Amino acid sequence: MMIVYGVLLLLYLVEITQAGGDAIVTTASTTASTTASTTAYTLGSDLLYPYGSKVDYLSPQDDDGGPPQLTLTTNVPFFGEMYSSFYMNNNGFLSLKFNITDYRPPSQTVSYPFLAPFWSDVDNTQEGLIYYRQTNDSDLLVWATSQLKTYFRLYKFNATWIFVATWEKVMFHGSKTTQRNTFQVVLISDGKLTFALFNYEALQWPSYLNGPYALASLYNGTSNYTLPGSLTSSMTNLVTGTNVNVTGRWAFNIDSITIYFTETFIGKCNEIVTNNFTKINILMANTSHLHLYTFY
Repeated sequence: MMIVYGVLLLLYLVEITQAGGDAIVTTASTTASTTASTTAYTLGSDLLYPYGSKVDYLSPQDDDGGPPQLTLTTNVPFFGEMYSSFYMNNNGFLSLKFNITDYRPPSQTVSYPFLAPFWSDVDNTQEGLIYYRQTNDSDLLVWATSQLKTYFRLYKFNATWIFVATWEKVMFHGSKTTQRNTFQVVLISDGKLTFALFNYEALQWPSYLNGPYALASLYNGTSNYTLPGSLTSSMTNLVTGTNVNVTGRWAFNIDSITIYFTETFIGKCNEIVTNNFTKINILMANTSHLHLYTFY
């Protein structure tokens, strides 16, 4: 009998290893259980950061609501300002200054900065859960640091704070279909640099009933970067796209007023680390993208 148990344990460990070389288990639990529906605890992978009821808080099951204002455990820079709190909404976005409850993504310029992996009329009152947490778990910090050093060619960076919000198998208001979306926003900072990861595991619906298509965007208060396909039926293609060579993941540097992604970050990184040259950024914005021109 002991031999049988030993073989089963070995097969279980092999299965976890094959599921993703970067899979980790946080110290909050010594076991991991998965079900066909909502999981109590989920292993990390190349895409989704660990989440679940064993490590996270649950956002209220509400149509257009969310948790109370979130007080951050450390001050974090976003878009050129330091923040000690922000707001999270069930409708798929974070608002940095005000509690915004609108289920409709903005169609014109607004006065507040936000981070929206999937702004639409999400409704988890019937099905789907929304998790969130702040953490300084040492294993997760090391993992996040390693990823960002690869994506942005960072020389000196060690994450000290992480925020993870996960929308798991959520539906839209009035939905009568089996379509569900699972996506995640991860914020990572060392107190000077801040990064956002938008992770898309499943996007089966691009808009709510008779409504506009969802918005995936980062807005600094004056200009925005909108992800490819956003506000169109191609929104669901974000699960197969990437800007960091990890399918379904989009990564951005968001501590300064300029939104950087991997192609434009190298100059900024050199400026911060070596201070051996002067860089001038000229930002040209249109309705859908930020265009960064750099002169040395």
